[in-house]
Amino acid sequence: MTGFLEIEFLEDNVARLNAIFVEEAWRGQGFGTKLMKAAVHECKRRRIHKIFLLFAGFHNYLFSPKQA
Repeated sequence: MTGFLEIEFLEDNVARLNAIFVEEAWRGQGFGTKLMKAAVHECKRRRIHKIFLLFAGFHNYLFSPKQA
């Protein structure tokens, strides 16, 4: 597995990004960006108006600096 993204579609055209993960060996190669773009594309296709981010503060980073 290279990585995964979990998005939950809620009521009222809202989605919640629950998790995104890329294996350490694959980081820095654009896989996280591709996962996020695919998630945003799917939200647009479903006419989602808001995407909330579920953040579990135990990581010392969430996105690479180029994503911030």
